[in-house]
Amino acid sequence: MYTELEWQIMRSVWRNQPTTSRDIIQDLSSQCETSPGTIKTMLHRLVDKEALRFRRKGNRYLYSARCSQAESVTEACGQLVQIVFDGQPAAAIAFLASSSNLSRHQAEYLQELLADIEDACQQSEQREARQIAAAAPASRYRVAAT
Repeated sequence: MYTELEWQIMRSVWRNQPTTSRDIIQDLSSQCETSPGTIKTMLHRLVDKEALRFRRKGNRYLYSARCSQAESVTEACGQLVQIVFDGQPAAAIAFLASSSNLSRHQAEYLQELLADIEDACQQSEQREARQIAAAAPASRYRVAAT
């Protein structure tokens, strides 16, 4: 999982890749008061963590991400659920929904997502029941003729 500064750097890279350390420093200057040296150190750490790759172009390094932002978010959320919520995604969602100030629009969006999840679960259960019924031997239910 990334630190807060690493997330900021990664978001800058995802927006602008391939990008230079100078461009990242300029991009982050309005968001944080971190020194250019610290950002360069963090870039090296992200390369060591295999989150970033670089290639040399003249006297500059061009940085790009090894994975997409969506993949990184998925991994971080999975770690959060596993570590903090003991592998219980419903507990994580319940905590986040109850501890934040959701707008009406956000609450409606969550309700729509939950309805979609419920529909998907019902469809999955129905498919599973059909597969079980299709796999059951037909002779088992026939009455033998005498």
